[in-house]
Amino acid sequence: MTIKLLNFLLSLLSFNLTMSQSWSWCDCSIPRGTEQEYNRSNLVIQGKIIGIDTIYGSNTLISDHKGAKLGRHKYSLEIEKLARLQMVVGKSFKSTVNVGDTIYVLTPAGCAPVNLPPYLGIMPEQYYNFIVYGDKWIENKVTMVKKRKRYIKQIEQKLISNTFLTDRCRRTDITTDAELANLSKCLE
Repeated sequence: MTIKLLNFLLSLLSFNLTMSQSWSWCDCSIPRGTEQEYNRSNLVIQGKIIGIDTIYGSNTLISDHKGAKLGRHKYSLEIEKLARLQMVVGKSFKSTVNVGDTIYVLTPAGCAPVNLPPYLGIMPEQYYNFIVYGDKWIENKVTMVKKRKRYIKQIEQKLISNTFLTDRCRRTDITTDAELANLSKCLE
């Protein structure tokens, strides 16, 4: 085997293992229909995946009396490994914010949509048609703020434009004529 092929196979195996972890919060007990998913989503688009990389971010707060302040309560942040898909938007069915021509869709590495091609990280020049159901990404970070004579930890929340979150429990999947027809019914 050549070194390139061996590296490709190792990368593919590593990515598959990362993307197939099963996390308890990621188990989906009741699948939702197209209309239910459409109604609960901030974003529903059809587009092409043109690239993928990995980032770390926090969208989840955990109640913690020793954590950082947000409002009247204290929390700690859950930092997650996320697959970040770069997508060119083909058609927007629903959006609660302005969506650019190119967006980023984040998905927890251990809770990615089932049909996400595992080799996207190796061959980003390939295009894949997907329908994405997602929510706005609100990034959390801890900052130090001066209050009187001391500094306190405070959580800052920021809406990241053109960035959305999806996971295995959403209807995000490869584009099909049946799903496009169901979405058209939601628009009527």
